[in-house]
Amino acid sequence: MTRRTLLLAPILGCCALLFAQSEDGEGRAWLDANQDPAALNVTGVWDAGSNWGRIPLSQKEGGRRVIGSGDGWDISGVVSGNNVYLLFCHNGKVAYSAKLTAQGSDLLTGVYAPRLLDSTSKTHPMSLSIQRSPATAPPVAAVKSASPQDLAVKSASPQALNMNGVWNAPSWGKMTLTQEAGKLVGKGDEYDIDGSVTDTGVVLHFTYKGKLEYSAELTPKGNDTLSGQYARGRMGDSKTRPIEMTRVPTASQQLAAVNSASSGLNVDGNWYSPAWGKMKLTQAAGHPEVVGKGDEYDIDGVVSETGLVLHFTYKGKLEYSAQLTPQGSDTLSGQYARGEMRSNSKTRPIQITRQK
Repeated sequence: MTRRTLLLAPILGCCALLFAQSEDGEGRAWLDANQDPAALNVTGVWDAGSNWGRIPLSQKEGGRRVIGSGDGWDISGVVSGNNVYLLFCHNGKVAYSAKLTAQGSDLLTGVYAPRLLDSTSKTHPMSLSIQRSPATAPPVAAVKSASPQDLAVKSASPQALNMNGVWNAPSWGKMTLTQEAGKLVGKGDEYDIDGSVTDTGVVLHFTYKGKLEYSAELTPKGNDTLSGQYARGRMGDSKTRPIEMTRVPTASQQLAAVNSASSGLNVDGNWYSPAWGKMKLTQAAGHPEVVGKGDEYDIDGVVSETGLVLHFTYKGKLEYSAQLTPQGSDTLSGQYARGEMRSNSKTRPIQITRQK
């Protein structure tokens, strides 16, 4: 439910926001009153209809606590048995709370109310259905016959996507992500990153000095590419723009893709480029790895069957990449680009010659 809806609903909105209880105080006590072991896992992106929109939730495997976000709300909650208790908060204050019960593996139904639910609350119906692609949707018969133990199987779907590693986005640069039980944390440029892996993809939040700056929702395109939309603040609060992230291969993956023995190329020594100046490269005999130094850049790379790939970094940030092929015994020529070299990168010519 958007804050615009709150302004149009004075009875609900004013009571919810003007007299809201603390999320860490009364809200936490309300959640802690529900202590049954969790019989389901609610990790995923849920559709709550036109009033609430899409609600991504994350629950640690084997745990009871739930965190999420939805149309400007910070969401926290707990799973107790087949029931889900949620708090919808803003600036640390509880605006709404909900109690929902699992109806099969992909449907939660129940009620919500302003502030904390109790016997005197004026409630309203609420229904959340999991968003699935046709390929991952379970058969209807399986949904109808699902037991409480079967409900936890849903959490296995997000685990099929593993975000651990280094990723690159043309507009954002490199970011390192760590995934554990569906939750993500990481670092990218000047932003701290957190998020969750859902049934349909990835939700990311980019914060700077504790303030949420951007949010992104992405879906997989193959094993090593994610594409989607990002927005300033929370998704839904502002105009979205496209974003694409690709996984940066690890050193072992790069080495697996090359065969230096067949190439016979060794670039150990001093090199010179009119555009780059002098650079010293070091390559051990029989090994494809290359390290070096050039002007103000640190250099690393790998010798492949077709030539040489070099990365030029400055203070840990990748500035340029180059792909070169031998032109005789002491000359390499090719192309370089800003950042990671890609098929759509704008490239410029480069030539380096070995110094005797």
